[in-house]
Amino acid sequence: MNAGADAVICTGRNTQLGATGALRYLWEPHAALTAVNVPNPSANPAATTSFYLYAEHANGCHSRDTVTVRVDPLPVMGVTPGSYDVCQGVPVTFTASGADNVSWTGPSGADLGTGNALTVTPQASGQYTAVLTENRCQQRSTVTLPVVVTPRPPVSVTPSTPRSAWRFRHLYGHGRRYHLDGRSAEHRGNRRAAAGDSAGERSL
Repeated sequence: MNAGADAVICTGRNTQLGATGALRYLWEPHAALTAVNVPNPSANPAATTSFYLYAEHANGCHSRDTVTVRVDPLPVMGVTPGSYDVCQGVPVTFTASGADNVSWTGPSGADLGTGNALTVTPQASGQYTAVLTENRCQQRSTVTLPVVVTPRPPVSVTPSTPRSAWRFRHLYGHGRRYHLDGRSAEHRGNRRAAAGDSAGERSL
């Protein structure tokens, strides 16, 4: 009698056992099997489990065999980062992990190709999409990736005042008038007059 080959499944999946060579069968433990007295029940254990098969043959003899079903965790699939906030014209890169195949689409639904990484330079806000598939456990996941784009601020330049125009601008302070490019003749005259007054005062 043969209980069949060991099996490997992913979490949440099942496998069919297959025993041969006996007249009657009894499987244990019962909880993860769809039936216990048939040669080929379906098994869906939550963790790695050894199933024991007790068999009775046509000649009245009994035998026992064991089959183990190993349960592997599901691969973790994802994309990083999950979103972006960028300035307009700055490139961004998304990277997928845990998948055997990845396809990308843009905000308008346009196909952006395949591969574990995607680099784009968005000009406006929108949502990118990654579809990840994994072969061994036959997983499929669709990930939505929002991108918020901040427009670049407008830049303007105001021409400076030509130097030749300075002669026509005056400053007034303390009762005196100045050109931006030097003191006026009026001020120079005032200085001379003030110097003469001071000399007369000293002579007194």
